[in-house]
Amino acid sequence: MSLSLVTQNLEPNSAKSAPDAGILYRGNPSALPKRRRVELQCQKCGSTDLRKVSLVYRDGLSQMKSRSRLVGLLFGAQGPGIVTGTSVKQGVLQRELSKSLNPPAKWSFTKLDGASFVLTCLALFGYIVFASASAPPVSTLPVKLYVFLAPVAFLFVTIATWRHNHLVYPRAYNEWDRSFICQRCGTISSHNT
Repeated sequence: MSLSLVTQNLEPNSAKSAPDAGILYRGNPSALPKRRRVELQCQKCGSTDLRKVSLVYRDGLSQMKSRSRLVGLLFGAQGPGIVTGTSVKQGVLQRELSKSLNPPAKWSFTKLDGASFVLTCLALFGYIVFASASAPPVSTLPVKLYVFLAPVAFLFVTIATWRHNHLVYPRAYNEWDRSFICQRCGTISSHNT
């Protein structure tokens, strides 16, 4: 058995760099579209000092983590003592401008399930109170209405949540992501970039 090493002559890479393209390209340089500078202007005051809303939102968020320590002397009937303690706090601080520029949110199916459970418990509790306060021939009409209407309402809210998350939310998020805020007058405008 013999091993043979095969070598190939490789030609130098034909990739060229175009100064106005800012990228590597292959082929005809005149086929690349010329980049032009786009000046975005505020629709209200005409200023060109615009910032993307998503960046202003992220700049307004900051992580916070703090530790505090307590040391003290305690004097009482049992004699002196030392008290010590520590606490750790974590969280997110958000500026007011960042709060006003929150991105659109998806609706939660977990909250929907939790709300349905709470509503069912309240309806059951209300019926028990109603049944115990009524005379012996208690009407079962409220239970029948609930058994029929609760699944219909749950299905309606589930479809509305799905519709919002799959149809409304993507459009609203894209609109938010294309928005700019004027640093001079504070107007929020949408631009295609």
